[in-house]
Amino acid sequence: MANYNDYLRWRELVPQEAARRPDKQHIRSSANWRERKQLLGLWGIKCRRCGTPQYDNGAATTGPIRICAQCLAQDDFDDYNFVRRKAKVFSYTQDNLAAVIDPPASVVLIEFEGGGRAFFDLTDRDPAKVEVGMPVEMTFRKMQYDRGLTNYFWKARPVR
Repeated sequence: MANYNDYLRWRELVPQEAARRPDKQHIRSSANWRERKQLLGLWGIKCRRCGTPQYDNGAATTGPIRICAQCLAQDDFDDYNFVRRKAKVFSYTQDNLAAVIDPPASVVLIEFEGGGRAFFDLTDRDPAKVEVGMPVEMTFRKMQYDRGLTNYFWKARPVR
């Protein structure tokens, strides 16, 4: 910890100011169960025709991916796992208004080796050292605790 104030925030010993944004949605057990392979296993799809991998973490779509972004083939995919794929930062932003324990919130668009891009939170980082092209790896983390349920998901972190 850099200082005592950081220690107090991380241990939740002092209240944080609420974000000036809409409240987070409640955890939905049914949706987590339905999408467990994608959410917990970081599974995406790979086009059978052109080999383009795609991952949908809900940032851009409201339903499953049915059309290949490259060749426009419809419903012609194999499962594709992104967990142990090498990745690098394609683009990023530092959000100073988000209610996070360790501001600013670093959100990155990562590009996986072999193809596929997705948005993730960046953790275990120095905000001043985040840059395009920085190698990252995926890590499974606790995201939210809500009404007795704990939600887990993937975050990116700089390769150690």
